[in-house]
This record gives sequence, C-alpha cells and structure tokens, in this order.
Amino acid sequence: MKAIVLDDFWVKSGTQVLASDVIKVLNDIGYTVDVLTSKSSKFIPEGVHNVFYIDYPKKSLTNRINILYNMLNLKKQLLKFDFNSYDITFNNRPNIYLMNASFNYLHGPVFFESFLDQNGNVKNIFLYEIIKTLGLYKIYNTAIFLTHGEYSARYSAKGFDKLNIKPNKIIPINIPVNYPWIEEIPEKEEYMLTFGRITPDKMIDRGIRIAELSRIPYKVAGFVPDRWRSYFEDLRSRAPSNVEFIESPSEDEKIELFKRAQIYLHTKDNEHYGVTTAEAIWFGCIPITPKNGGSWEDILEYGRYGLGYKSVDEAIKMIEVAKRMDDQRRSEIFESRERFKFEHFEERISKLIDEI
Repeated sequence: MKAIVLDDFWVKSGTQVLASDVIKVLNDIGYTVDVLTSKSSKFIPEGVHNVFYIDYPKKSLTNRINILYNMLNLKKQLLKFDFNSYDITFNNRPNIYLMNASFNYLHGPVFFESFLDQNGNVKNIFLYEIIKTLGLYKIYNTAIFLTHGEYSARYSAKGFDKLNIKPNKIIPINIPVNYPWIEEIPEKEEYMLTFGRITPDKMIDRGIRIAELSRIPYKVAGFVPDRWRSYFEDLRSRAPSNVEFIESPSEDEKIELFKRAQIYLHTKDNEHYGVTTAEAIWFGCIPITPKNGGSWEDILEYGRYGLGYKSVDEAIKMIEVAKRMDDQRRSEIFESRERFKFEHFEERISKLIDEI
C-alpha cells in the first residue's frame, strides 16, 4: 500500500511535527510513504521512501497577494503529479497546496486568517472577494478535513461557509505529545513558564505584565524569527528583573524547563489549539490560559484541567490559586495527559483510514 504526504519542511514547527506523526502512523499500519515538498525544505521526516520536489515560488510570504500568486503557481505543478497511484493522500498544507487529498489537515486559522477575524467575520473584504471570485478553494467541496479540536473545527466551518464551500467532514482530533511517559509529577520549582515562538501575536507583553505584578519568577523560552529580532530585543530591555528569556533552547533544555515549572502561562487570546499547553499538562505543570480559544476549550476543557483568566488581574489571582493547589487537584490535571498519548492518535488516524 502506498501513501503520500504534502508539506513544506523548512523548519520543525508544530505543522511539520504533525506531518511526522502521520508518517509514523502510516508506516506502522503498513504503508510505504512518499513526500511531495518544496526544494527549499531543509529536512525530511523519518520513515519516508521517496521524496518528490516542486519549485516553490520565491515571492515573499508576508504579502497576501504574493501568497495568492504562490498558490496558483503551485496548483499548476500539482496538476502534473499522479496522485491516483496512491491509496492514501494526506495534504498537510491545503491552504497553499491546492489539492483535495484523502485527508486535508487544517492547522487552525491559517486557512482563513488572511480574510477572517477570530470570530469568523470577514476582516479583509478585498482579499476575501478575490479568493471567493477565483474559486481557489472550491476543490474542497466534499473534502474530508482534520483539525486539532472543536474550537478550530467550528472556526473552520465558519470560514468555509463564507466561501460557500461544503466539506464532507471537519473532524477534530487531539495532537499527541511526543515525550517519554512519566509516572509521577516531577519535583517543581516556583517559577512560571511560557514556551513558543516569540512574536507579537503571541502576546508575550501580557505575560510580562502579569509576572511584573505577581512577582513570580517567569521564564519565556522559544524561537525568535529574524524579522522579529528588534521586537524581542525591545521586549527584553523592558522586562523586570524577575523575567528571564531563553532563546532557542535545545530539546533537552525544553524538557527540563517544563519538568521544573510549577505553572504554565499561555498568553495568546483565541489560540486555535496550543500544543505547549498539552505539553505542560504532560510534565505536571498547572496550566493557566485565557478563557477563550482551543487551549481553554479543548485542552483545559473549560477549567476542568487547569485555570483560566479574562484579565491581567484575574491571571494574578489564578497564579495564587495554582500555588496553593492541593495534591489531588494537581493529580487530576496531570492524569488527564492520557488524552495526548501517541497510541490514541494512531488509533484515531488508523480508524479514519479504514472508514474511507
């Protein structure tokens, strides 16, 4: 049996980790897996048999019109590829690679964020009308989509509705946490952690303000893209003494940060999922997230497995609640990590493949 996965492998972000997880599942259930990717890809996941490269246009992705140009250019190349020779096709970037695969993965709002706001309302009429008029996404009528969580599925349904597209299904799933299973909550230190890409949209300023007022030691760790270097330097220069920045930590350093952190603070509003919140639960941290988005709805389940806030003041109160949390409550949150085991993800994907 043969399968092919479409994706870019420029960096090892959450998108590419998901592709690697899917490739592993396909290998485990007996598929030979090929990859179709751009010539700019810097790595290829393990378990891949053949790699086919296409020319990715060099126009800047920061310009929305250039993104449209790239999509149309790639579409021409994809039409020449023989996807019919595969039993399963998996498109991990359907917003850019215009191809209706057996399964198409929606990475949160990226499919629609160019023209929709966080509530599903049109924010960019010009771009919306171009996409709708060109009918770029009409190929996804009757398509099967997967996405991480109910929040993202609901947002995506609104986006498709705006474009008059009717997918067959939008199926929410849990993204697995790919770290060794630990039996007990590790020994903790009294500090709060935020982990992820350090960019303005992640609202790290809010975390710094919360740390400044609560006075809890706060570690901000993650990757800084070149285009946001000046933002990062400004952020660091304004931070109070109880805030520490850890740029581009290694995988071992990341694990150690999560193991030792007592509290994990998610700072971004309306995050489509927030896999680092799931990782925090995996390592026994008490997660605190905004009371909106996928982290709150799908991972914390509206406060069942963590704490939430609507304001800086409420976040400070939740930090105190987390510090005083009893062992039973902490254990309940920690034990919920069972949801994020790779075995459950593999079982879910395998079942979906059997159903088509």
